Amino acid sequence: MNIQQIIPVMENLTGIRKFENMTWSQLVEYLTQQGFKYGSGADAHVFIHPQKEYVYKIIYPETGNLQYIEWALKHQNNEFVPKIISQPRPIQMIHTRKSTTHDEWFLVKMEKLIALDEERQEFIFQFNNYLLARDHGLKEFNPYENILDPDFESDWKNSPNNNGNSISLEQFHKKYAKYKVKQLADFIATLRDTVDEHIMLDIGSDNLMMRTDGSLVVVDPWYHTEGRRDVFNDISSVPTINDPIKKGRNGHT
Repeated sequence: MNIQQIIPVMENLTGIRKFENMTWSQLVEYLTQQGFKYGSGADAHVFIHPQKEYVYKIIYPETGNLQYIEWALKHQNNEFVPKIISQPRPIQMIHTRKSTTHDEWFLVKMEKLIALDEERQEFIFQFNNYLLARDHGLKEFNPYENILDPDFESDWKNSPNNNGNSISLEQFHKKYAKYKVKQLADFIATLRDTVDEHIMLDIGSDNLMMRTDGSLVVVDPWYHTEGRRDVFNDISSVPTINDPIKKGRNGHT
């Protein structure tokens, strides 16, 4: 099965019999052998098409990740929002898995993005300290120091760019004008104000990516704090000989 034949499998779950006896790791290995690149996060798995400018994201239901995608669909004109190519739709898990595994996840096709480079990772570290300073009404701050936890340790504190000095919020705006600091901060504030008490805002460097032009995109900022389970292991755990298992669509054993 070549890469062109894999696409309808990914999108329509046709011709899936051959995958029923595969564990998740075997399925991932098979797809990567066909040319896909694979990545995973707290509650999503990503398959990157090697020839197209989009990725397939498989998302666990009832998570902040899925909720953000649904919100992003309504705000596609915002530059910090990932471009969604197809709306999330439920798909059935097909691989050999534990009987307790959630059968239905969601598939969404979205634009291909790039992991942040070191410069932008360092900026996001400083940006989070900027947000704290801004939210607490400070006029200046040390970009490498967390005002709520000055003893917080980070490798970025040892950056050669850290001179130990404080700068004003306005200076920070000008220094990082190419990242549109004020607009990004306003966007983050909107995200924070949109969710309820069961969603935590997480704006680390793992939660943002960038486009080929270097612009920043917020990809996964919401984290459910209530009723979470080990999502990654839910799909990827390999059943042992003593585990009840299921395989194929609708979990036939």
